[in-house]
Amino acid sequence: MNRIVGWDIGGANLKSFSRWGSSPEANAAMETVFPMWQRPTDLADQLVNDASCLMSRRSRSQSSDRSREPVEWAVTMTGELADCFEDRCAGIRHIVNHVTDAADRLGVARVVFYGTDGRFVDADEARHHPEPLAAANWHALASAIAIHGCPNGLLVDIGSTTTDVIPLVGGAVGTDAKSDFDRLREQSLVYVGCRRTPVCALLGSANIGADHVTLMNEWFATIDDAMIWLKRAPESPGDCETADGRPRTRDDAARRLAKMIGCDRSDHGDAVWFHLSEQIVDAAIKPIVAAMTRWQSWITDQFDNATKSLSTDTTTLILSGHGHHMLPVDPDGFDNVMHLSEQIGQEANRAAPSWAVAELWSCV
Repeated sequence: MNRIVGWDIGGANLKSFSRWGSSPEANAAMETVFPMWQRPTDLADQLVNDASCLMSRRSRSQSSDRSREPVEWAVTMTGELADCFEDRCAGIRHIVNHVTDAADRLGVARVVFYGTDGRFVDADEARHHPEPLAAANWHALASAIAIHGCPNGLLVDIGSTTTDVIPLVGGAVGTDAKSDFDRLREQSLVYVGCRRTPVCALLGSANIGADHVTLMNEWFATIDDAMIWLKRAPESPGDCETADGRPRTRDDAARRLAKMIGCDRSDHGDAVWFHLSEQIVDAAIKPIVAAMTRWQSWITDQFDNATKSLSTDTTTLILSGHGHHMLPVDPDGFDNVMHLSEQIGQEANRAAPSWAVAELWSCV
């Protein structure tokens, strides 16, 4: 079997997964911050760099014979939505061109691209018929889980920017949606994540002590600041991918949150920032839970209509993405909870769509 690298090329991050074998120890994953809207012309260079790092990590654990086997790339994307592109098709073609450029430089044997129609296509077809490739990473992840992990259930994948809520029925994706518009309309795409969502998109006002205060409609803070203050996300002093470009520490998070109500960090005690952070996270959870409830009811109806009885398998909740800890520990209405990280490892779980396309391509 050829070695496979799966890629999930997003608008803010590049995620990759090397599938060298069936055991987790034979594989590796990585994630790189890459703001597509700022650096679209650097994409090929970044892919070469990331692939080289990934290959180096794997080659150290392989025999020399295995390291010479051909490498294939399987690619999915959402980066075409970046506002540096005129439209989605232009973005897809740009990404396809940069992927093939990087692959040529590295001597990759074959490159294929995944679409929401469940097909892999080569670069020529991707350029001529780009529409199915747009924002297809959710479909790849849902398909891989339905085939290899849980044929009936509800996948909830919470990333840094968005949440996918995807029904799985009979070993297949349970929605016919093909575009983000379709998915927003049916609530299989919730535009809330665990890191990049601005606070002002979640709350219009908040209880501050005895007062009810309108929040500023500015990008002063994100949900990540609330998560850090509540200790639901770790501090990372060396990471400055924040609203103000300053470190991801609790003190800086509180200072950013204070700006949302026209204050400085020192104007109130820690209890105020704790309560404000709780309100922010609660506001983020509500639309996710609403979408989960809507789709759980839909899945139940499918099985009631088909069999007149509901199997416990249909109440399995599959959690993936690095924001899954936002949800309650025991969500209502589900008999079983499966954490993808326990199946494929924490590292691969953070790069789950890249794992998915590699897994799907290995079965073609």
